Amino acid sequence: MKNLFFIASVLLFAYCQPTTNASITTNTDTNMEDYIELPSNTKFKKWVDKKIAFEATLAKMQYQHMLRRSINGPNTYVTIEPAEKYGLGQILAYTIDRDNIKDKYKGKTFTVYGTLGVISGAGKGGGTHTEYYLELDSVE
Repeated sequence: MKNLFFIASVLLFAYCQPTTNASITTNTDTNMEDYIELPSNTKFKKWVDKKIAFEATLAKMQYQHMLRRSINGPNTYVTIEPAEKYGLGQILAYTIDRDNIKDKYKGKTFTVYGTLGVISGAGKGGGTHTEYYLELDSVE
């Protein structure tokens, strides 16, 4: 009976492992026409929950960021800096393909495609802190 319980527990644990949200860097199914290219000198606030595209680079130094919560296991992300023409600050781009992006795009300018999200929480100095992130669909 103990062996049966052990086998059932192992199978249940293996079956219930979290899955990762499949964001990939070369998604050939991504229709680039579905994404809105950000205009110059914009605010992220206007674009929450929308599919957007913009030029960016990998951050040379990562600032402190709020991490979104996930029931799908640990979050993997790259820290990106939108091109200067947008007037936006550094954000996190969540993707399962972090290492490939870091290797392929280090020191280069690229275009990111994804859905903009927002999280809020207690700020260090009091009050509420709001931060934007990108659920990355594709990178070119």
